[in-house]
Amino acid sequence: VLRIENLCEDFAFAVFIYNRWGQLVFSSMTNQKATWDGFINGEPSSDGTYFVQIVYQLEGITKTANGSVQLLR
Repeated sequence: VLRIENLCEDFAFAVFIYNRWGQLVFSSMTNQKATWDGFINGEPSSDGTYFVQIVYQLEGITKTANGSVQLLR
């Protein structure tokens, strides 16, 4: 399980997870936490690298953080 938590309740954020082909496999818009269980449409995702993008707004400016996560089963 991948869990991304917001420790500052003053702003919301969006999380997008893409597979290696750039297809969106998960998204969440929240102000608390986003949790991805490694499933896509109820089916287990394949092993591999997934790319994570977090979009948030701070002091009126939209910012993006990018990273990756390795899914192992």
